[in-house]
Amino acid sequence: MVAPTMTPVGFSLLCIVATTYPLAAQSVEPTSTGKLSSRLASEIRSSLPKYEAPPPCAADKPETASPSPDADILVLPKVVVKERAQRRIIANELMTSKALDKKLAREFKNSLEGLDAILNGFSIPLISPSMAARGRDAYKARRMNDLNTFIESTNAIDPKASSEMKKAVNEMNDAEIWQGTAGRR
Repeated sequence: MVAPTMTPVGFSLLCIVATTYPLAAQSVEPTSTGKLSSRLASEIRSSLPKYEAPPPCAADKPETASPSPDADILVLPKVVVKERAQRRIIANELMTSKALDKKLAREFKNSLEGLDAILNGFSIPLISPSMAARGRDAYKARRMNDLNTFIESTNAIDPKASSEMKKAVNEMNDAEIWQGTAGRR
């Protein structure tokens, strides 16, 4: 008769069972229940200071102009909830860069009129910028114009905030120029 061979998995399982069985056979008895005797609990309570409720504060009292005629009606204090404005999503932010380039090129070409349309209605590769690049520049110029209009309208209300926004716009433009990314988006 041939003796059966043991696989490596079976041997590993046998080793685990052999080492954990003696540990499981030992019974673990709790040494203490964690409860205090009634005498010890009363001694601890007697050594603590007595609890005194704080005096009622004027701010804690509910504002009631007139007593409620019905005992079943509960009058709650007035609460003002201010909801944060959600971020506006611009349609151009949802488009892929290729689709946005096509849209901006089409808008730029449609914005040209007369002699300007004849002279700038086409582009020559390697000589002139593409229609998409011109459209991106025109779009960026419109956005900057809108921002400058907003800053000027803010100047009448809050000159300090307006000057801070002008400073931030100048820093943004300087950073784009320094990075060399102006007009390459």
